[in-house]
Amino acid sequence: MLLEQGQLNIDETAQTLGFHDTSHFIRYFKRHCGKTPGIYAREKCN
Repeated sequence: MLLEQGQLNIDETAQTLGFHDTSHFIRYFKRHCGKTPGIYAREKCN
């Protein structure tokens, strides 16, 4: 997953996935994964 690789920040990840609005991406991600992309990425990187 892009967030796990740590090469892109959340804005860049959202754009890469076709989201034009980062806040929409964050809401979508949280609805499907149960946590925000930032929390998910921090947990996967540790």
